[in-house]
Amino acid sequence: MMVEKYDSEKNTITVQPFERRNTMQLNIATDYAIRIVIYMAKQRRIVSSRELSENLKISQPFIYKIMRKLNHAGILAINTGIHGGYILQQRHVV
Repeated sequence: MMVEKYDSEKNTITVQPFERRNTMQLNIATDYAIRIVIYMAKQRRIVSSRELSENLKISQPFIYKIMRKLNHAGILAINTGIHGGYILQQRHVV
């Protein structure tokens, strides 16, 4: 079980394992990016920003900002058009 605490002044979330006293701090954008990638990995299909926003409770403008960074890092691809959205890049391990 994990305990989360949001610090609005630092814009960070503290994640603390229930059994331990050690903590790890992530900024909000990093926390959301991890949640988005996990969600997309489970879906294994093109995912719209609206779907991400509704299911992960993240505002669409913030989704766009995070997705641009993930795209630039080569983690996902952006598909444009009427049936567009985002999809994780395939990684080939050699």
